[in-house]
Amino acid sequence: MWVDQLPDHVVVVFDGWCGFCTRCVRLLERLDRHGRLELLAAQLDGVAEHTAVTLDDAAAAAWTLAPGGVRASGAGAIGLGLAVATGTRIPLLPWRLPGVPWLLERAYTWVADNRRRFRGDTPWCAQHPGRCGEDLPRSCSLPSTPT
Repeated sequence: MWVDQLPDHVVVVFDGWCGFCTRCVRLLERLDRHGRLELLAAQLDGVAEHTAVTLDDAAAAAWTLAPGGVRASGAGAIGLGLAVATGTRIPLLPWRLPGVPWLLERAYTWVADNRRRFRGDTPWCAQHPGRCGEDLPRSCSLPSTPT
């Protein structure tokens, strides 16, 4: 994932029922001192229609959407989100090195597949009851009734 010019604004779509995802989104939120990121839980009404990121897409990976039709998922989404949040392309430099993008995607896939094992926050959807619907995604290991 490389862009010649960083966009002024991107949309980051994440799994709102994932505590690890919520923790990562909070880090992005802290780094975003200029309000360049719009952070959306995929479970919010209208997000799938507005972004074309389905619940299954968001359960599999984070997504970053930029103007001009730029869409990145997985490690690319995290790199682009970090770059826009910090206002520098430094987080995107690994994508310029041969073989590194493949390694980053493999690492991202492993983390995504094992995210329930990592320390997380209270999932965004559990913090905002009623905004994410009643059904928990298949990938969620939370009790069936959010508290």
